[in-house]
Amino acid sequence: MDHEDLVSESAVIAGLYQYGIDAYLDVTDILNEKCFSEGTNLAIYQCMKKVFQDGAEVLDMSLLRSAACTLGFEYIFINKTEAQYLKSVLNTKVALENVKTFAGKLRKLVVLEELKKLTLNIHDKLDEHNGTEPFTTIISSVENPLFEYIKGLNNSDDVPVSFGQEAKTYLEIVEQSPVEICGISTGFSIMDSVIGGGMRPGSCCLLGGRSKNGKSITSLNIGWNVASRNIHTLYLDLEMTARDHLPRLISRVLFDEGHKIPIIDIERGTYTKSSYQKRLVHEVKDRIIESPFKYLNVAGKKIEHISSIIKRWLMTDVKDNASLVIFDYIRMSDLSELKNNIQERQVLQHMIVTLNDVAMKYQIPIFVLTQLNRDAITNEHTGIIVGSDAILYTVANFSIIKFKSAEEIAMSGIDNGNRKIVNLATRFGSGNEPGDFINYQLHGAYAKLQELNLNSNLMAKKQEDKKQKENKNKEENLNLGTL
Repeated sequence: MDHEDLVSESAVIAGLYQYGIDAYLDVTDILNEKCFSEGTNLAIYQCMKKVFQDGAEVLDMSLLRSAACTLGFEYIFINKTEAQYLKSVLNTKVALENVKTFAGKLRKLVVLEELKKLTLNIHDKLDEHNGTEPFTTIISSVENPLFEYIKGLNNSDDVPVSFGQEAKTYLEIVEQSPVEICGISTGFSIMDSVIGGGMRPGSCCLLGGRSKNGKSITSLNIGWNVASRNIHTLYLDLEMTARDHLPRLISRVLFDEGHKIPIIDIERGTYTKSSYQKRLVHEVKDRIIESPFKYLNVAGKKIEHISSIIKRWLMTDVKDNASLVIFDYIRMSDLSELKNNIQERQVLQHMIVTLNDVAMKYQIPIFVLTQLNRDAITNEHTGIIVGSDAILYTVANFSIIKFKSAEEIAMSGIDNGNRKIVNLATRFGSGNEPGDFINYQLHGAYAKLQELNLNSNLMAKKQEDKKQKENKNKEENLNLGTL
């Protein structure tokens, strides 16, 4: 083909070899066989593609040789010239972030070549006209081939569909497989109801809170609630390590089973003084091992790298099963992101948009945490998100967790929780009425978050109980008066 770039082809192949599945996931939706004009480059790419599709995460020469034998490309290893060429290509130095750029260039060159051929065909068709045809026929000679090409070029998701046809398909699906909840349950029934049927596939759920208010414990509780139902769960954390979370998780699971071993006892190992407690801890450890609950600290990694990690997990672990990603939490990985006049709010918005794109493309829910500014101490509105409230445009719902005030505890009673979660915005659910919230008890020593009740229902019940008590007192007084 006239449009070719052997340097870009070599860079893509070298990037796939050097960075493995991370690079492949970045370019797999961009590249096709037409992107490689040089025969050996195409053969190498097809071998790499097979290795990745067979489940490998990294490439080596033995895997490539095996794939080459299967596909009939042994010559790239047997022929001395081809083998030397392969070695030189694989040794090409390229940065991971540039692999996708080179792949994009190759795809554009293919489009240019195809459009060139298409326009030549259009030109020949126009030469067949003699001026007696209607204008619509002449215009269609140009329009129709272009529209057909664009239709084939674009993802099928870009093609408008009939609402009527979609309604038919949709009703067939929901009638064949009715469900009690539209998304993946958080394990908290009131929260599920408020946000519109749990955490829906293809969307981000956002939970904000001030430091030390209970965001991470909430997400850990949701993570275990989901994973313990055998749903693949990936916890990505920018601050804490697995060893920070594990004592919390073990203590929390034990609490559910009626055994109170504080986090601090697990951290210090003092539970080993009791053979009974030691046995309980190891039983919980075995349950955690058997669960599809995974964790990774992603501190210092760019959001593009993090999205690749999610894709790799989906490809290798989850496949077609239900899954949840928890991201703790949205913030800049380092100050170098503030460059070229890019502000913090733009960086944070880019992060949530990238996560939402992953959620949409792979139809998974992502539960995202964010930090709230000082206004959140006394206010409960959507402007309290650190960085920018623009991230609200992307998420399906936004809630906050915070300490209940002394006044709220006095009104509801000490038995009705020390934390509250307030839903401030939701795309699907009813949300909270102004001033309403869900009561929770956070058992901090055991990392257990316990959902109690909707505050408006609690207050209504207290009013009803008060009214019944007053009526009873009146009736007793009347009875005493008649004696």
